Amino acid sequence: MHTIFTLLIIATCFLPIYLLFAFIPYLSRRTECLGVGIPEEQYDTPELSILRKKYRNSILLGGGLFIAVVFLTVFMNMEQFAEMVMVVSLLMMIITEGSIYLHYHKKIKMLKKDNGWLSENVQILVADTTLVSGKECASPLWFILYPLIIILTILTGLLLFDTMPDRVPIKFDFQGHVIRWADKSIGVVFFAPLTQLFLSITFILTYVGIRNAKRQIDASNPDESRKRISIFRKAWSYFTVFGGLLLLLMFGLMQLSFIGIITNQSTTIIFTMGPVILLIAAAIALSVKIGQGGSRVNIKRYSNDQGMVINRDDDQYWKYGVFYVNRNDPAIFLEKRAGIGWTINFGQPLSWIIIVGFVLFSGVFVIVSNWLTK
Repeated sequence: MHTIFTLLIIATCFLPIYLLFAFIPYLSRRTECLGVGIPEEQYDTPELSILRKKYRNSILLGGGLFIAVVFLTVFMNMEQFAEMVMVVSLLMMIITEGSIYLHYHKKIKMLKKDNGWLSENVQILVADTTLVSGKECASPLWFILYPLIIILTILTGLLLFDTMPDRVPIKFDFQGHVIRWADKSIGVVFFAPLTQLFLSITFILTYVGIRNAKRQIDASNPDESRKRISIFRKAWSYFTVFGGLLLLLMFGLMQLSFIGIITNQSTTIIFTMGPVILLIAAAIALSVKIGQGGSRVNIKRYSNDQGMVINRDDDQYWKYGVFYVNRNDPAIFLEKRAGIGWTINFGQPLSWIIIVGFVLFSGVFVIVSNWLTK
């Protein structure tokens, strides 16, 4: 069981990062490659195709080496080193793959400059000022279920408090061993609901970001672009709503473990890791099926009647193709250039207020959680 638990940790920590880095250029819009804006007609050129393959193979090789080290540690029964090896390997993998990304990001930037892709086309910025349609995102009414689940979790803990064992397992190591216990108390009853509250606020804020994100319309084909963006937003808004529900239910089941209704450790691990693995699998499936901005959606291709028109080049606002810094853009949320999802405009003061506020909120959550289970 310990080996299985460790492999589940590897699956949830290593594989998503590993696969995301490796297939970034294949999931992004066809007007972007590793954080660099490109004309869509250049996407399938031999030079760019070769760079994408080299990047992918470098990531798969580099990240694969660190994952292999972790697997060897597990199967050689070196449990005393497993946690340290996992943490160090994960950090080294992120640093290595990040360095590979930056290397090829610079190469594509140079390729774009050397071939004069911008000088051959007319650059246009398309702004979409229409309000978000109610059909474009999941209904916010789904979030009514969040407080209901939290209340049910609290009531379950209070009503069945007498069945709670004298000591409750709170934290496990990478081998599934209990490394922290908490004494029976009302504080333990409120640990799961507090975590549910933290997750609820996080997922609701994510939904708000998706719903209010700037539409990035492709200048060469605006009608098709709008359809793709609509599908992209709707899919990920539903993922956010129901992903949050799944995790809230997971902590509701953990409450049953705390109060002694579920006593089997294997069952507890399944309830803990199962929903997380399911969400990761769903996120990967959505990414592959839909792509960034709906780029992989199979819909009717509209003919480009704009001639040699491309999106306005705004590489100067994208630092390393990852961080968007534009004080002249009032948008707070917008699509990422590298990867799947959304990011924020670091050039706007409100973005920093959101970041600092969330960090403080997370810090308070950690402090209160430790206090409840001390």
